Amino acid sequence: MKTNVALPLILVVLLGIAGVYVLQTQRQATVPARHAASRGLLAEQTEPQTTKESRKASRRLSLTYYVAHETETDLTLVPRYVTVDGDGTVTTWRQAHEALSALRSFPEKDGDLTNPLPHGTIIIGVVVDQGLATVNLNTSFRDNFNGGAREEQVTIYSIVNTLCDIPEIKAVQFEISGQPISEFAGHLDLSDPLAPDMSIVEPAR
Repeated sequence: MKTNVALPLILVVLLGIAGVYVLQTQRQATVPARHAASRGLLAEQTEPQTTKESRKASRRLSLTYYVAHETETDLTLVPRYVTVDGDGTVTTWRQAHEALSALRSFPEKDGDLTNPLPHGTIIIGVVVDQGLATVNLNTSFRDNFNGGAREEQVTIYSIVNTLCDIPEIKAVQFEISGQPISEFAGHLDLSDPLAPDMSIVEPAR
């Protein structure tokens, strides 16, 4: 009888020891994870590089401006592009400013491309109101112009087409030193705002 009682007691003790061992092992296995979490290693999530790049790219805006292309038989406009980096929305005014700055900064001659603005032209400012852009230029814009009807058309529409490529701008009017002008070189009527003319634009090169 004593042997029969002792065996169950021995089994109970052995099972108890085994249970404590298993519990201790499990607790030890979870300690590194808790310590890692306390150092922020598990809590931090690193943003994937592709997400960062796409977010950065979404803040870039490509603007179009137009320069002159002279061939043996014609003078046309061709598009060029400038990228604007911005945090959030790039305002219409800034788009207009950046596009005109790129146009003005284009070299006087780059291969068979030329800057259509007369030498010494300074864009004093641009105001955008309800789809109408008013461009204020210095007197050199008119005084230094040298050309005929086609050259005048290319010069004027390099500005008009550049600004009207911005979705919020539908037409452009011109000022010289803050005064509205009705003509430039005698061939175009500037008394009313001008809409873009894409008939003189070549496809992108």
